[in-house]
Amino acid sequence: MNDILVTTDTKSLTRCYGLLAVGLPLTFMPSGPWAGIGIVLMLAGIIWAYSMRKRENVTPFVANHAQWMIRTFWIGGLFSILAIALAGMTVSANANNAAIAQMTALSQQEGKEVDPAQIQVLLDQFRADNAPLLLWATIGYLIMPVGFSIARFIHGYRLAQKGQMLPKVKSWSI
Repeated sequence: MNDILVTTDTKSLTRCYGLLAVGLPLTFMPSGPWAGIGIVLMLAGIIWAYSMRKRENVTPFVANHAQWMIRTFWIGGLFSILAIALAGMTVSANANNAAIAQMTALSQQEGKEVDPAQIQVLLDQFRADNAPLLLWATIGYLIMPVGFSIARFIHGYRLAQKGQMLPKVKSWSI
């Protein structure tokens, strides 16, 4: 009976790890539909982890792995938000500001009203000039938190398949 429970728990845990590990990279895809699928997979996985941890008669094995998944989700999310903010600051500090300088000059002209279409053209130019910088800064900064989270999911997945508990579930490391 206990073997059946462990096998059922192991299957449930490995599937939840799979949802989280597959959903995470999809979440950051530049294509809308893939990112949407990634978000749905991540939400399904984290809700599943919370429900496994809160169910009645939960085994210490399942509670241990569910806690690991939940902590990985939130730690990775925190680091991802910081990485995206850092990418934005990198672009702000290193951007091609020619379009911004032109907008500033337009707004400081006395007696002349600034044409909204002209501002839109300059904003479009600013975005076009700095899109590659934003893309590479975001990818560069997100590699670490996404890689960290995927490594934690894989580590937990491997131990769940073996039927082993995680030794340091409250750790921030792998």
